[in-house]
Amino acid sequence: KSYEYRLGIRRALDFTGSAIEAFSTKKAAGARGGSAGPGGGGIGISGIQGGVGASGQDYLRNHMSSIGDLDGYDPDEPDELRKTVVLEQMIRAADIAALLQSWDNMVLWSSRLFYEQKASFHCARGVDPEHGWVEGQITFIDSYALPLARRLVDAGVFTDSDGAMFVRCAECNRARWLAEGYDVTG
Repeated sequence: KSYEYRLGIRRALDFTGSAIEAFSTKKAAGARGGSAGPGGGGIGISGIQGGVGASGQDYLRNHMSSIGDLDGYDPDEPDELRKTVVLEQMIRAADIAALLQSWDNMVLWSSRLFYEQKASFHCARGVDPEHGWVEGQITFIDSYALPLARRLVDAGVFTDSDGAMFVRCAECNRARWLAEGYDVTG
């Protein structure tokens, strides 16, 4: 097995973070909805967020029938790609950790960032953060923090309760920011 072979054929991620896996065993193909191909093997596709429709299965069957025998496929085998993706998600979470924690911690760090940007504005080194700050925080939570928290849960690195805590904190912080955001930075 070569590293490139595993990444290119056996397991890959698309841009949404869904895993695409190719299988050749009849058991895996039957479980995933694949069909038997040449040599008695089948190809199935699974994703973190759901399976791929028949057109995707047809594509694999027609265009990738020459991938060879993958009977030795082991999904528990160390996977460098998965390790890299999980570490990237952890680094991203560390960058915005205050949004995934308690309200008080979020307010503390959000206020510090706001006042730092306000001071830069008064020194003619940026734009005034006051215009659109509250809406910008909501947009950031919706488009970055909440999806990231959900990806941390999907990665399976934390226990279910610990991973879900990040999502709950981000959702609670969003709700409170909607109600109290203008008071915090006003």
